[in-house]
Amino acid sequence: MISIQSQVVFGHVGNSAALFPMQAAGLEMAAIPTVIFSNTPNYPTQRGRALPPEFFSDLLQGARERGLPGRADFILTGYIGSLDVALMVADFVAEAKAVNPGLTYLCDPVMGDTGPGLYVPEAIADVMRDRLLPMANIATPNPFELSWLAKRKVATTWDLETARQVLRFAPEAQLITTGCVLEDTAPG
Repeated sequence: MISIQSQVVFGHVGNSAALFPMQAAGLEMAAIPTVIFSNTPNYPTQRGRALPPEFFSDLLQGARERGLPGRADFILTGYIGSLDVALMVADFVAEAKAVNPGLTYLCDPVMGDTGPGLYVPEAIADVMRDRLLPMANIATPNPFELSWLAKRKVATTWDLETARQVLRFAPEAQLITTGCVLEDTAPG
């Protein structure tokens, strides 16, 4: 599995959360960070930054040289902190899917949430909507992200299906909306 997402020194998000359970499940993991931060953003300070594009590109090249796109069963993408890196991720996923048609791509468009709103630049969110989601076999947006991506409110089960139709998912792709409490969600 190739996991392309954030990494933190303190906390459990992105690769810092995914690596251990995936390895414990017996999966061989190639964790490629998009950003390295000191901690999750719910603290008064946060240090670190997005990987410089040339450094990130070098890591992707190393993954290619090890033949990872052709050997991986899965690619997972999550938080991306710069437009240059977002574009490289989209190119890498497209290349991997071309080399390895059996590859499953899980796109978690980590870009915002109810309350803080969009917390990546709109250009990165556009890359997620226009380039990454159309390649996804599985997409896992939260309700805020799905609403933003589909440009419509998601408040009911019907809205989920409507949003799916608006977005350019492959017909066989699975949409799993995470953290979903809708107006028509049954009590309990």
